[in-house]
Amino acid sequence: MKYIITESQFDNIILSHLNNQNFIKLKKGRETFFLYKPDDLWAAMKYDSHGLLIHDDLTYEISSMFSISEEDAEIVIRDWVSKEICKKIDVWDVKTLGGMIADANLSVT
Repeated sequence: MKYIITESQFDNIILSHLNNQNFIKLKKGRETFFLYKPDDLWAAMKYDSHGLLIHDDLTYEISSMFSISEEDAEIVIRDWVSKEICKKIDVWDVKTLGGMIADANLSVT
């Protein structure tokens, strides 16, 4: 059986998936980190004055799970983070980082 959905409905499905990840938002000064668990030493995403950094595992997960390009995955993740932090993030300020995103004493616990 085939289903036809609009692009906005498809984006909402991905945004819903990101909401269900239950990321922990940690603010440290002007930086905002998104962690999977309170005791994580590495963040899935980080937003600061330089833009949004996304760990490549998250970009790949969204890309492969929903059969979209990694660039499209970055855009949807950017939109989700924009909503979470109540700030518009320019598409040029988004980068997928191949390594881990960390800061000293990152864990919540």
